[in-house]
Amino acid sequence: MVDDKEAVRATLRAHGIPVSDPPRLDFRDPAGNFVQVVDYRDIQFTKAPEVLRGMGLEGVRKRDGALAELRAKGLSG
Repeated sequence: MVDDKEAVRATLRAHGIPVSDPPRLDFRDPAGNFVQVVDYRDIQFTKAPEVLRGMGLEGVRKRDGALAELRAKGLSG
């Protein structure tokens, strides 16, 4: 889970690592493990404010689609 999936895509490509086409971002690490990169802003999963602050991610905000999904489940104001 990252705060900027497209920055990760650009970095992987810059290093010659093959990646999947958008909107997904999948690749294989050097050991052959499948890695799926997910943008934190696009998923329903959330962290408590103090955890985000401790991780240095307090400025990362969910996108409208993820917020709508959370609201539909009664999990966001």
